[in-house]
Amino acid sequence: MLVRWCQLALICSDLDLSNEDIVRIYGKRWDIEVFFKMVKQHLKLAKEIQCRDYDALVAHTTIVFMRYMFLAYQNQIETDDRTFGELFYACCQEVSDISFEVLN
Repeated sequence: MLVRWCQLALICSDLDLSNEDIVRIYGKRWDIEVFFKMVKQHLKLAKEIQCRDYDALVAHTTIVFMRYMFLAYQNQIETDDRTFGELFYACCQEVSDISFEVLN
């Protein structure tokens, strides 16, 4: 049996955070990076339209994000047996882990 160990180095500027918190926050950030890569490469966020009008850019971004939501919904229906209630509470618990601090 072959066992591979993977090491990952994460750099954090907040020395008060525990290792678990650093990894948890990085995981949430990674999900956001994957989302933007998906909408840029596969859903043509940046390449489908060329305009300089702010309202047109907002409308195009909204349409692309809606495409993503439809695809994510379809994927959830096909692969996940949980109900919307369970998913809603799971999302609420995940978001509650994130806290914001205002620096003066």
